[in-house]
Amino acid sequence: MLEHIIWHIPTIIITSFYTVYGLLALLLGKEDKYRDMLKKIKNYNYKPFISIVIPTYNEEKIIASTLENILSIDYPKDRMEIIVIDSSDDKTPEIVAEYAMHHPYIRLIKTERKGVATARNEAYSIAKGEIVIKNDCDCMLESNAISEIVANFADARIGAVTSRVMAPNNERLEINYRSIHHRIQIAESIIDSTYIFNTLSAFRRDLIRPITTSADDADVALNIRRQGYKAIYDPDSIFYEASPLTAKERVEVKSRRAVGHINLLLKNIGLCFNPKLSWYGMLILPMNLFMIVISPILMLLIPIFSIIDMLTSKAFLLLDYTILGSIPLIFALRNKPIASKIWTMVELQIIQFIALMRVIKYGDMRTWKRAETTREYYARTAATTNRRE
Repeated sequence: MLEHIIWHIPTIIITSFYTVYGLLALLLGKEDKYRDMLKKIKNYNYKPFISIVIPTYNEEKIIASTLENILSIDYPKDRMEIIVIDSSDDKTPEIVAEYAMHHPYIRLIKTERKGVATARNEAYSIAKGEIVIKNDCDCMLESNAISEIVANFADARIGAVTSRVMAPNNERLEINYRSIHHRIQIAESIIDSTYIFNTLSAFRRDLIRPITTSADDADVALNIRRQGYKAIYDPDSIFYEASPLTAKERVEVKSRRAVGHINLLLKNIGLCFNPKLSWYGMLILPMNLFMIVISPILMLLIPIFSIIDMLTSKAFLLLDYTILGSIPLIFALRNKPIASKIWTMVELQIIQFIALMRVIKYGDMRTWKRAETTREYYARTAATTNRRE
């Protein structure tokens, strides 16, 4: 009996981990209580000079909409600069230059195409703001998103803050994915600091260290936490980021992000279980290492080991049939509310396994590749808005 239990060790580990972590996120990830905690931190009268950094590569279809969106935020324009660091070979720089003529706080920096991390490093090094805001061209901000995120820095303990991401095109799998991260980010912020950083994030400029992986947001935040400052999540600072509209593009985009996280976690594996970083080192980093690096391997082993157990013994035949039968069933029902949540987790594990294989084969992936379907979505949205006006 014992030798057959061995074949189900991955199932036991995965089930135990996600049960414990899920309960932790469920118990601690309560939005109302967390907002009450943030109220004690925030000061909306705190208005430091800020730098909003946007890297661009051939974004002529949407850069005007991006700049118009940022120009509409409620943060004082005399307390901000917008740095567009561009490596395009289309009309993007001309469009930005035209905006800069009318808005002198917009700065256009031309650079070679060497990847997002390199572009951000260059922009961060010349930023004048006390607080640096990281943004992307395909992100649309709520008018108060910047005011909300900056208000957290009135507390001297805060070194990095990330915003809440919403999916404007209502893609079910992406909504599920972001809902899961939302709860985890709240729970991690309550415990200590969150590892998960979204596209719209803010950092104290004097704490930023050079980015060394393609997970540029988490890279900066992790180094800030190492310096003794908190890295937290603000659900009231909201931005919209369209999800890829095809399965192929979704896998490509998410696997590239996962590659950066795998490299970042492996590079900093020595920080796991480091008591000097309190709960961030003892709990949060190890749990993210498990979810992003170890869990995908175990998930792949579950059906393989179930088949081996079926061929060698009938001791756990019912469990084996349940495991193997649930995979196609969940896939078939993936558009149904409950099954879609389970499939989101399964798909995420598959994507992270693909990313792990890419890390083994290629290392890091620095040069960025746009999600074309999201650009098309924003271009259509902008065109519709213009027609209405």
